Amino acid sequence: METFCYTPFDLERPGFRLLQLLRGEGPVIECLLHQVYLDGADTVPYSALSYTWGGTEKASTVLVDRKALHVTENLYRALQNLRSKDVDQVLWVDAICIDQENLRERGHQVRHMCKIYSQAEGVIVWLGGATLETDILMDSLARMEEISSMFGHKGWDLARWIRFGRIFLQRKNIAPLEGLEFFLQ
Repeated sequence: METFCYTPFDLERPGFRLLQLLRGEGPVIECLLHQVYLDGADTVPYSALSYTWGGTEKASTVLVDRKALHVTENLYRALQNLRSKDVDQVLWVDAICIDQENLRERGHQVRHMCKIYSQAEGVIVWLGGATLETDILMDSLARMEEISSMFGHKGWDLARWIRFGRIFLQRKNIAPLEGLEFFLQ
């Protein structure tokens, strides 16, 4: 199969690429890549994907514009978990939307990253497959929402909970919330 090659774009404008994750099931992940500009009317609603790169080995493959692009296993798993069987999704994913081999483009994109994230409809955080720690974290976040509702603090954000100090994860276990601050960034 032919290997994917990036089409250069005008680095004089605040342009970036968006990934259309095509609906589907099974192991083959298919995507389309679209060029848009932050200063234009051609930007469509999108979500930004924030994830841990994991290992550096690009052992998995996704099809971008029907051509093979090698990605890390963690990114492949993230896309696999985000893909819907019914609806295409539009995402900004740094490892795919930025030509990582083009240092000039990479620098251009890093300068615009704050705007790319802030104009996204939302940011999806992929921490990898479930572990005991992430299960505890997700249960704790759900519990915080329950407690907020019970005590009239509906809509408390994570910053308020961190200022609150500590949360009971189980009857006897207490975990400091300082470690959750990465969600605020």
